[in-house]
Amino acid sequence: MHDGQQTLIEGPQGAIEAFVYQASCDRPTMILCHPHPSFGGSCHDRILRLIGETLRSLGCGLVYFNFAGIGASEGHTRNAQQGAEDLQAVQVFVNQTFDCPYSLVGYSFGAAAVLTAACEAESEPALLVAPVLSLCAPDVLNQQPALARAVVGDQDVYSPVSGLVSYFGESSVEVIEGADHFFNGYDGLLVEAARRWVSGL
Repeated sequence: MHDGQQTLIEGPQGAIEAFVYQASCDRPTMILCHPHPSFGGSCHDRILRLIGETLRSLGCGLVYFNFAGIGASEGHTRNAQQGAEDLQAVQVFVNQTFDCPYSLVGYSFGAAAVLTAACEAESEPALLVAPVLSLCAPDVLNQQPALARAVVGDQDVYSPVSGLVSYFGESSVEVIEGADHFFNGYDGLLVEAARRWVSGL
């Protein structure tokens, strides 16, 4: 469970439950987006927590939130477009609440929501962990976010390396050999990838 400050944010379908960890503005605040709600995804996801704790140890503020229909967040989430709309509401909250730059972190479905939001507005730096491009609408994939970096395992059947390289470009994709979509046994390499990404912001 999160011990950050629980906050309810006004979203497109009602309240969005968020957990906020404030920090100084020496580092950007991170908005973290979780895997698909239909498959048990929530802001308490193991991978998201692992990355969040790493970024917090480096001085970043954090905003975890639940997509609609999860936890205390109202409504339902059926696709990445709805996830993107929730994310955009959280971005408005962060802009109004913190006098700091922010960046985005998405895992699996959460990464698809980040990509979908990025195609509709000026994009922020983003770390996309195992992004499932098949969850994005075709018009989203016609655009390429300039500030995104993807991390994926070479055994990931949901997020094939070849598709990510084709979309993002080889220099923007970091491949963890042996890892699948859930990174079991590869926490250390994933943490190091997150550290390298934030050091470049």
